[in-house]
Amino acid sequence: MLYTVRSFYTDVTFTTIQWQVVSIDSTSGANSLSPALAQDVPSDLAFDPGSGDLLGISGNQAPQRVVRIDPVTGAITHVADLVGQFVGRFAYASATRTLYVPIQEIVGSDALNVVLAVDTQAGSVSQSPGMIVPINQLVYDSSSGALFGEGGFPTSIYRIDIGTGGQTLVAPVVGSGFFAQVLAIDSASHTIFAKTDDFSTGSDVQTIQSVDDVTGAYTVSTGGLTTDFYINTLAFEGASAITPDSVAADVRQAFSSGAIQNQGLEQAILAQLSAANDARTRGQCGPAASIYGALVKAIQAQSGVKVDASTATRLVTEIQFLIDHCS
Repeated sequence: MLYTVRSFYTDVTFTTIQWQVVSIDSTSGANSLSPALAQDVPSDLAFDPGSGDLLGISGNQAPQRVVRIDPVTGAITHVADLVGQFVGRFAYASATRTLYVPIQEIVGSDALNVVLAVDTQAGSVSQSPGMIVPINQLVYDSSSGALFGEGGFPTSIYRIDIGTGGQTLVAPVVGSGFFAQVLAIDSASHTIFAKTDDFSTGSDVQTIQSVDDVTGAYTVSTGGLTTDFYINTLAFEGASAITPDSVAADVRQAFSSGAIQNQGLEQAILAQLSAANDARTRGQCGPAASIYGALVKAIQAQSGVKVDASTATRLVTEIQFLIDHCS
């Protein structure tokens, strides 16, 4: 699933804007819209696999705040307030439920460049020391637990130590644009992808630069992207990793798409998944397998009834994987 936000004017005077979450199946292209959001969320979104919600930043200018968004109902919950005037593109560390936000704050005649770490569970916010290079956007390598940002002129990618504010150059970003428009990361291979712009021929040639965030080695795509559209967001879709959180996320998505027809059934499945995961966490694989086994039977009984048959088959396969890979 991919998530984005669309906005449009609802009146001929162009004074009222409505915001909605768009949920997109990256395989089939099928998409759905949430009801209108109560707040504007013009920035990027991050998916929280632990809750099935989205995280975003509300507000076009200070004061801005981190919010949690239900992609199905459009309900918005306040998480934390942000300091600073200019907010860049953020990164989310799902393992620690931490949102990293690059901020520029004008203090007198100076600009203070920092990264905020937002605990999305507690709502607490901590701030790095000031950094030398202003950062436009961040990505988080979940395999190494390292944070990377793009910024400066000429624009480059830096590894960021949020504790000290230290910035270590990883690699330059090629092209003649003032900054890399978008970044995405494949944590499994420690690869950062940057969409770059080259105006040297008189027109914009967009390419993809791949950067090894460990060695700094990089390559650039041999051809440019098609010229009939402009890329302003990237997301990397790797091989599926089956985890208790991913199965729960699949259940929530199945309900939002109508593949699970009853909310009570959705909640019952999620409750059993949670109970089994608690047992797994305690190292009690036998009790976990018993809960999973009962859940498999319940889903099979509803296959073709209140659960779409193909969805039921997929969920059963994923749950069986969890049974077979408990340690």
